Amino acid sequence: PGYQAPNDHATGPACTIYEATGYEAKGTGLRASGSDTITLSTIPSGATIEAAFLYWEIMADSEGPSFDDVFLDGTPVTGTLVGHGAGLCWGVQHTYAYRADVTALVAGSGTYAISGVDSASTLSGQPLAEGASLVVIYSEPSPPATPHEIYLMTDYQSLVGGSHTVTFPATSAAGSPVLFTVLGGDGQTGASDSTEVNSVVIGTNTWDGSDPQSSPPWSSGNLWDTDTYDVTSLYAPGSPTTATIHSTGDCLGPLAYVLDVPN
Repeated sequence: PGYQAPNDHATGPACTIYEATGYEAKGTGLRASGSDTITLSTIPSGATIEAAFLYWEIMADSEGPSFDDVFLDGTPVTGTLVGHGAGLCWGVQHTYAYRADVTALVAGSGTYAISGVDSASTLSGQPLAEGASLVVIYSEPSPPATPHEIYLMTDYQSLVGGSHTVTFPATSAAGSPVLFTVLGGDGQTGASDSTEVNSVVIGTNTWDGSDPQSSPPWSSGNLWDTDTYDVTSLYAPGSPTTATIHSTGDCLGPLAYVLDVPN
């Protein structure tokens, strides 16, 4: 699947398949700060980092010249605009979604500082930074680690109500556990939403802004989610896997998806 309207400015791959042994995805809220930390804790010592990507979203009436520029542990990083859609119900016109390849900057488990994300210092000023996530794909250093097929989908969508579905290609891999991650912005506590895999609900009202942030949480949550589910029972070898986000009482900005199938 490619990028869909109203995301009229999209570059970069829709779906990349990695042969590796695992991945980790973690995120942080960035509203009113533009800086925080992301802690990775499950990458084995000595693992090779096959790929690492930093994702973030910013809302504003127009794209600022430095929205694509951030810092990871003090090193400047320039991202690519991978999605552009409607504002997510904060009185702004647009949402801009970015991705940067930070493979050279991620060594394994540890705490990584994100800074320099354009953000007003208030909850509702412009620009409105949403949050950021790291997705890291790795290979363990030696057998008998089980090989995995790991699918990374970048497909931003502004959901002002409605639904969005992505489809992962079929694979014959049939190990377990099969893991699924979705990440993106503006989820809030008390809102109505759901996440489905292969038409089965795996999460209700789980777009709740539950990613951590160092500042006190907002009353409606931290406005960023990086959620991982075990979907072993829903996965069918040899058939495509679909994931659907439903937004009925909230505005959401799902940005990236991971499907990890042991082979």
